Formats: sequence, structure tokens, C-alpha cells
Amino acid sequence: MLTIPGTFFLFVWLYSFFKRDVLFFALLLAAIMQGSSAFVLGSINLPVFAFIQVLIIIRYFVLWLIAKKTKFELPFLIGKIFPLMVFFFLSTVIFTLLSTVFFSGIPVLSPKLGIDNQYQYPQGILALSVSNFAQLMYLFLNISTVLFVANYVLTKTNKFNIRRIFWMFFGVTVVLYAYQYVFLFHGENSTLIDAFFFNNTSYAISNTQSFSLMPRFSGSFLEPSMAGLFLSSLSASLAVVWFFLAKRERNNELLMFFILSFALLLATTSSVGFISFFIVSLLALLVFIWKRWFRSKYQYFMIFVAVFFTLVIIVTFFKEFEVLFNFALFDKFESDSYIHRSYSNVYSINLFFETYGMGVGLGNNRPSSAIFYLLSNIGLVSILLLYIIWRVLKHSISYMNSVPVLFFLVFTVTVLINMFFAVPDLNLSFLWLSLGFLIGFIDLRILEKRNDFY
Repeated sequence: MLTIPGTFFLFVWLYSFFKRDVLFFALLLAAIMQGSSAFVLGSINLPVFAFIQVLIIIRYFVLWLIAKKTKFELPFLIGKIFPLMVFFFLSTVIFTLLSTVFFSGIPVLSPKLGIDNQYQYPQGILALSVSNFAQLMYLFLNISTVLFVANYVLTKTNKFNIRRIFWMFFGVTVVLYAYQYVFLFHGENSTLIDAFFFNNTSYAISNTQSFSLMPRFSGSFLEPSMAGLFLSSLSASLAVVWFFLAKRERNNELLMFFILSFALLLATTSSVGFISFFIVSLLALLVFIWKRWFRSKYQYFMIFVAVFFTLVIIVTFFKEFEVLFNFALFDKFESDSYIHRSYSNVYSINLFFETYGMGVGLGNNRPSSAIFYLLSNIGLVSILLLYIIWRVLKHSISYMNSVPVLFFLVFTVTVLINMFFAVPDLNLSFLWLSLGFLIGFIDLRILEKRNDFY
């Protein structure tokens, strides 16, 4: 049956049938609603992001039937990348079907049971199932979303105002964090909020995880680590763009967004989120030095101010920070969870060799890292996906002087680092959305006409 969020997005889709801006914002909102289902049938839950993706495809199909032509202009890079994406998808389908036949019955780490429950004893048995087709469907929808986002960016005639996106993201996340606080410490929860944001009982994690006297922030995401992935990527992008723009107009608003995003990142206590943010920040600093982007004394002054205030805050709240980082970093690395995740990665690489590089099929094995997920599930086909991503990033690096390209380049790289360490999900919405943004913004027709972003 159709759920409350499913009904909401269906009405939004009907309203926005001829208004792409509304549909585009609905897609971005659905991307952060990871614990919500749009449709439930027995044990089958359709995520809201997949639901709005299906509706977008239906919209274009209906418009094509009505007008026999649809304005679907695509970036030049798609001509080189999209055939590779199609080949990657078809290869993934073939490898998934063949591996479940040839290697049927071998033990795998079942995605439904969790890593901690399968330490040294994998509980899954390789066999073709409905979940394989579901994962393949999600992959098809995500590739289609790359086309939609790239087309939207390329054909949007007015200014691309990302401030509205920031306000939407932060409005939702701050409200939900306040809700977490009330729910955790006062035992009061809203049936309506639960029904809208956390109705997927198979995936929505409990909001009662806590650190010291504060709840670990998870918001509308599956868990704090997924919130950490999004917030670390957003924080790094905001920081780099804010520093790149220096004294330009509205730069203070970017700084405010960064402070809010980074504060929420701290509240997740996500060790991978922290590590990814600082790795990307260091890389960005090296790029600024290499590109000689230190053009003003103001930039040096802001580095000094940022370092100074960071040290002041750390010294002032030293005990709180010591507990926070011990919990987020050292305690986790010494925990059973870390041992279990390391085992899952080792076991997954063994599956890659055991299946002669074919993998066990998309969605059949779940370690703790994306690279081991790809190798153990789709085997050598994963090299093609990595090549596609590399091609997009390579083209983007050539146009880093463009503010939107710089923003989404940093965002994509941070997402990839998070995935490398601890997010084994090929169908992660932020990965495909950011690729779509990059492909759209690096098109010369966009770069020559305008450099708008904010």
C-alpha cells in the first residue's frame, strides 16, 4: 500500500508534472529520506528515492507520448560516458545471473543479517533471489537519474540557486535532530514524524543511539555513519568553496552553512566522516598551493582565524573533545565491531578469488567497504565503474575554476572516500546525484554562458 511519504511525493509529482524545479527538489529531498518507504507490500519496501526516480521516468515517457518529443538535451560528456554506463549495467546483469548459477550454494555475508552477527560464520547462501533484481533495478534507476540531473543542470535557463537546497537540507536535519533529542531524553515521539521519516522498519535505525549526554545525530538517514557521509561531504565542499570565493558576495552565508553542517557532523561522532573531511581538506589545501589560488591576504588571514578559533574551542572544551574523539576514533578501532568489519573485508576478497573474478552477484554479499563490496559482488566489472568515475573526475579537475564544478568535485571525492572506508553501497544516492551534477556543470555550454551557483 502507498504510505504517507509515498502519497506526499505522488502529489508533488502530479503538481510538478510541468514544473521541473519542484520535481528536482523532491528528488533531492528523497535522497536524504533513507529511512522512509513510499510503498509497502508485505516485506517489500520501496524507498522514497526509488519511488520518485520511477515517477520521473514515467513523466518523461508520458510527455513523449503526448508531444512525441521531449526536450532532453544532454551534456557532451554523456556521449562518451553513457555508453560505458549502459555496458556496465548490462555486464552487471550478466555477471549477477551467471555467478548465482555457477557458484550457487557458497557461503556469503547476508546483507539482511548484519556484519556483527556473521563474524567467522557467514549466514547467507548464494542463490538468485528477488533482492538481486531489486538491486539491479536500483542501479538502472540511478543511471537514469544521472541523465535527469545532467539534463536539468544543462537546460535550466535561470540561475542555479543552491542556497534553496542548503536551506531545505538543514531545515530537515535540524528539526529531526531536535526531535531525536526530545524522543531520546523525554520519551515523547511524534507518530506523524515517525510515519513520514522512519516508516521503513527494515532499514530505519533506532534514534536512541547516544554519545555522552547527547544523541548521535542520524536524522532522516539510515544511521549516524550515513549522516556522517553526507555531512562530511557537504562540510568539505562548503569550506573549499567559501575559501575559494574569499571576499565575494554572500560568502558569509556559505560560512554559516559550513558551521552548521560541521556542527551536525560532530554530533554524528562518525569516525569515517571525520577522517574523510580532514583528508579532503588537506588535499584541497595542497591543490590551492599547486594552483596558486592564494590570491589575497584575506585568504591567509582566514586560515589564521580558522586555526586560531579551532585551537581556542579545543582548549576551552578539551575534556569534551577528548571524550568525543576517543569514542569516535580510538574506541571504535579497538572494538569488536572494527574486528568484525575487517573480517568481512578479508572474507569478501577471498570470494573474489574463489569466483575467479566474477563475484557472487550484485547484492549477495555485504562487507564494510565499497571497494570490497564491488569486487566480491560484481568482480572485474567494477573496474569499468571505477573507470567511469575516473573519467568524470578527470574532466572536472580541468574546470575547477568554476565554482559549481569545484563544489561537486569536492563533494564527490568526499563521498568516494567515505565509501572506500565504510559505506558498501553501490546504489548510494549521493554518488549518482553528484556525478550527474558534475557531468552537467562541466559542459562547455554551461561554462561559457555563466558561472552561477549561489
